[in-house]
Amino acid sequence: MYYVYKNNEVLQLDDVKEFRDKMSNYGLFIDLETMNFHEHQKGGLNLIRKRVLGKLLCYLIIKSPKKFTANELYSAVWGVSALPLSQEVSVKTAISRLRKIIEPVGTLTYILKTEPDFLGRRGAYYFNVNCNYCLIRPNTVSMF
Repeated sequence: MYYVYKNNEVLQLDDVKEFRDKMSNYGLFIDLETMNFHEHQKGGLNLIRKRVLGKLLCYLIIKSPKKFTANELYSAVWGVSALPLSQEVSVKTAISRLRKIIEPVGTLTYILKTEPDFLGRRGAYYFNVNCNYCLIRPNTVSMF
């Protein structure tokens, strides 16, 4: 059994071959069973050894369209609490590194979006559900 997160919908399927066969049709394709991360323009993405970045990306996709503060992301992805300033810096750095890896070259359409701080309200990070994406997660893989 698999969970397939595809363009703002979640499917539960026994077979995901058709999605794997059409991997190049998606702007962003992630298969957590095969650890295949693929962006349409860039090709294969090197996230296998960057576990925190991969986990952060998958978390934002799975929980989309929800928006998260740096503190919420730090607690969920890193799994520990820290001083607010260090959380903010860690999350900003991770988002920046992740953008460099996954964002298509020469576009102004961002896969990861940031809502800026406004009138004392903390900024938020979220996944752009308008990009063409597919994430395959076997039900045996527990992410969070």
